[in-house]
Amino acid sequence: YNTVQRPETISCEQNDFSWNYCPSPDERGVYAARLAVERADSNFFRAKAHLALVILADEDERSQGGSAPGYPLEEKDMPEGLVAAVKSKFGVDKTFSAHAIIVKPGDETCLNAQVRVFGTRTVRGYYGTVYAKLANMTKGVIGSICSSDYGAQLGAIGYNIQDQVNSKGLACKPIDNLVDVDVTPTIAGLTITYDAVTNTVKFSQTLPPNTNIHFKYDCIKL
Repeated sequence: YNTVQRPETISCEQNDFSWNYCPSPDERGVYAARLAVERADSNFFRAKAHLALVILADEDERSQGGSAPGYPLEEKDMPEGLVAAVKSKFGVDKTFSAHAIIVKPGDETCLNAQVRVFGTRTVRGYYGTVYAKLANMTKGVIGSICSSDYGAQLGAIGYNIQDQVNSKGLACKPIDNLVDVDVTPTIAGLTITYDAVTNTVKFSQTLPPNTNIHFKYDCIKL
């Protein structure tokens, strides 16, 4: 509440949270991202760049994650739909991570800290369950909106993005963890490792544009 202050909410708070002075109370971070992805503005989305989404919210998608009467989650509010839309619109090679600075699910102290009384209105936050799910699905960072300094959390997001750019997930678990990787043209000093825990191939440095990578591995037949 004290870390990020939005100029557009000043008159809202000064006028007893009257909706005549306030932005929409219907938070829809996933929905808004989905609309942007479907629009796919080429002036914004770069073809070969990692797509990183950062959601900052003291509530959940549609405030209460779909449990508030009259505010159910719709198809475009679903994390699964957003992840699928990114792949459908930009191709399977597009890397995407979502990061959420929220009231972490289960952090009761942070949740209680969101309660504010403005005149006759009591305003409160909610656990960011849907946003946390999206972050987990895309191996993103989950931070706390109650932090007094977002520097460390933003730094963690930056390192996470760099790590995702420098790694590639495999379609299946290779037999005996054996993966052959061919990179052309050859890059001096580049080392390649396979991480069995995350089932990803990691590169020691960011690969230049137009680098060709060929993976060869055998999957276990089910």
